[in-house]
Amino acid sequence: MVGLGTAGKAGLFGVENMLKAGTDELFPLTKVGNFLFRGIDTGAAGWMMTYVLTKDRLPPVFRPENGFALFNGKQDTSENECYQVETGQEDWEQHTVITKWGKDSQSLREDLSEAETCTWTGKYCQKWWPNADADGNTGENSTCNQLRGTDGHQFPPFVNKEDQEDLWLFNTVPCRSIFMKYSKMAKIEGISTLEYSVPLDGANINKKINVCTCKELSDLVASNDTCVKMMDDDTLDI
Repeated sequence: MVGLGTAGKAGLFGVENMLKAGTDELFPLTKVGNFLFRGIDTGAAGWMMTYVLTKDRLPPVFRPENGFALFNGKQDTSENECYQVETGQEDWEQHTVITKWGKDSQSLREDLSEAETCTWTGKYCQKWWPNADADGNTGENSTCNQLRGTDGHQFPPFVNKEDQEDLWLFNTVPCRSIFMKYSKMAKIEGISTLEYSVPLDGANINKKINVCTCKELSDLVASNDTCVKMMDDDTLDI
């Protein structure tokens, strides 16, 4: 329990007591539709929604009307998925590229510096990436807060591996833009295509573009800690 706050400890103890009492199970059986969309408000999920130390700290996948569902707020809505996208009318190289993102049409921004996630009650909110990057940049200049690429469903036409070794996409699951590198030629139903994939080390925190995802490493870099050294142009030795 090292590092857990009072609410976290209380939540774990509460769930443990429910398991011991047999009022819930570690792996309870439920219908797929309930888990994904309709919601679960019994057992541990229902208890956390009412317990004083946890009810204001639950993530937005909890809703008062139906409890927990993995895709709560994702069906028949644009919640948290509002985009301004280039049409390509002026430049095909920008076709489908995201230029702004927001939780709704009134909060569209060109970067992620103000993006935040709030608990289901809205009592507690936290910005996605407040930490400094490897060069000390924060806010709109941080590498973590750059809005780059498309949503991954489409990319500009005429992509070639020589000019576009990297492709970028933005997704709200990792809460940032991520890059893919060209890996090989591939055929899909006889059609020649370029295959791009996220590098195995693409999410490593010692990549300079990812330093801002880890407060501890960000603080070490900012203080010029001697334990942190450069391996190459984009990787730190920690």
